[in-house]
Amino acid sequence: MDKGTFEQHLTEATQATLNYTKELCWNSLPDEVNYLVQPNQLDENNHLDQPEKENLSWKRNELGKKWTRSEVLDRLCFEDRVPVWINVSVRRATRSATTIELLTSRRFR
Repeated sequence: MDKGTFEQHLTEATQATLNYTKELCWNSLPDEVNYLVQPNQLDENNHLDQPEKENLSWKRNELGKKWTRSEVLDRLCFEDRVPVWINVSVRRATRSATTIELLTSRRFR
């Protein structure tokens, strides 16, 4: 998947998540969004190839850090590969920004 297509999917998933959450919550959610990237597991297995292991390494080192959309694109889309799956959910909302958690597969295709 090329970066442009991945960006479109991320934008659509973000908007759908925000819209769904706004329907179910009584408080308002700001449209300003940052992302929290969390791998589904932190251990390295033999089924991961070298780029996947390197990607998992930066995720381990930067757990809890909030990312912009462009930073997420740079980290989750490399060599035209993206995570096999990503679960998207609203993690937190403040007056200024909504944090969306991206729970990702460690495998990239």
